[in-house]
Amino acid sequence: MSVASEASQVNLDFLINDLGLRQVSNTALFRKGNILVISPSVQNKSNTFELGESLMKKYDPETDEGYLLIRIKDKFLMAKLHPFQRKMMTAETEKSTKSKPSFWKIQCY
Repeated sequence: MSVASEASQVNLDFLINDLGLRQVSNTALFRKGNILVISPSVQNKSNTFELGESLMKKYDPETDEGYLLIRIKDKFLMAKLHPFQRKMMTAETEKSTKSKPSFWKIQCY
């Protein structure tokens, strides 16, 4: 198993077994009732992660209690999704390519 695969297994184990969440399809989205957790992969060399527009469309701040859970090396960072969305998902962090719909690229320091 590759190092990246091992890291994602740690995330899955924590999200599913420890937090009792259910993974939605094969995405970075996890649910339990009205709790929604988005847990994207972090590119360890650059400490960046991406949140895609299609994934964010599945979040409804009116009905979902949303969280962002990021694992960087051996630490977990958690934020409430709605305030994170308002403050960090801006025009400056939004990217797009011809082959990829809009997404936000965030760097962790």
